[in-house]
Amino acid sequence: MDLQDNKELSLSVQSKRKKRETFIRQNLLTLLTFLAVIIGISIGFGLREAKTWTKREVMYVYFPGELFLRILRCLTLPLIMSSLISSVGNLDTKLSGKIGLRAICYYLITTVLAIILGIVLVVSIRPGAGNFDDKELVEKSARESTTADALMDIVRNLFPPNLFQATIEQYKTVITHPESSENDTFRENVTEGRFTPIGVLFLIAAKLIEMEDLSAVAGQLGLFTLTILTGFLIHSVIILPAVYSIITKTWPFTFIYNMSQSLITAFGTASSSATLPVTISCLEQKNKVDARISRFCLPIGATINMDGTALYEAVAAIFVAQFRNVSLTAGKIIAISITSTAASIGAAGIPQAALVTMVLVLNVVGLPPEDATLVFVLDWFIDRFRTAVNVLGDAFGAGIVAHLSSKELQVIDI
Repeated sequence: MDLQDNKELSLSVQSKRKKRETFIRQNLLTLLTFLAVIIGISIGFGLREAKTWTKREVMYVYFPGELFLRILRCLTLPLIMSSLISSVGNLDTKLSGKIGLRAICYYLITTVLAIILGIVLVVSIRPGAGNFDDKELVEKSARESTTADALMDIVRNLFPPNLFQATIEQYKTVITHPESSENDTFRENVTEGRFTPIGVLFLIAAKLIEMEDLSAVAGQLGLFTLTILTGFLIHSVIILPAVYSIITKTWPFTFIYNMSQSLITAFGTASSSATLPVTISCLEQKNKVDARISRFCLPIGATINMDGTALYEAVAAIFVAQFRNVSLTAGKIIAISITSTAASIGAAGIPQAALVTMVLVLNVVGLPPEDATLVFVLDWFIDRFRTAVNVLGDAFGAGIVAHLSSKELQVIDI
């Protein structure tokens, strides 16, 4: 009995060890990326306390993460084109139309639900009520770049974010500085520009160092952030899973777990387009979604389906209106809803793209576009949650369309 018990115990230990090793092997990149996020946050706060960082020094810390983003963005356009061509080529014309219609209906419904949720929360919580002094943007004048800038530009141009852009444009750093400050700031002179853990680490650390005043999270901006994150939580944990469960008649928990690598990458890169290769991989390999569906729906979803962005646009516009003590009629709120939908569709799948489209939403309620700077200090943080919501929405959409189209796909396979 003792020998038998020892043998069974040994087999049990070996089985657990094997399961643990299998889990680590299958999720190594996810674990490393999550660890990089934690380390990046720790390093960011630690470096902030060590000294006062100039914009140039922040750029040096950001540089490895910037290369990571450019590598991912370089894959986006070829991936989208090849995925769409391959998917459409494997489907007949009639089925392609049905899949596209189903996807667009899902995108529209979930976007409207996100906007309604955001409006209800911001009107109820009223994070913009009270006083908060915003800072005006200062004018900047350009001067020539340094030798270090030129050397880093050479490396940047080795990793073009867009293959077609690389044939006609080159990246060049231009230094600008405020009249009232000696610190340098930087901009690009172009339209738009797995190493993953390292890139994510430097991206997050650099952003934490870059923030001038962490105390701004308190008060109105803190309440604004709480409102946004509450909306993201409700939409991603309740609304989207509920829609998925009602249509597919399955529980969404395994589906969400299998998308964890994609969600962490989205959080780290703040770019739904850059996360697209990881999202496709998670859907096809872990959630077993038909490649013809995932490669048809995801590229479209990464472009036009941005639930998190739509919710953010609506909440931010009303927040600014509350801050400015501008009363909003029902008509203006409806206008904000419509414009937020359009703005979320038009927003590029790149970091902090919503700040650009938010100007359009502010114009609807007669607010100056400069007021977008009110939320700029926190947008880099919110943008990561926003992108994760966008990516989760795209993934659920592909899963729903795959379920609705499963019988038609079986007919094609026969």
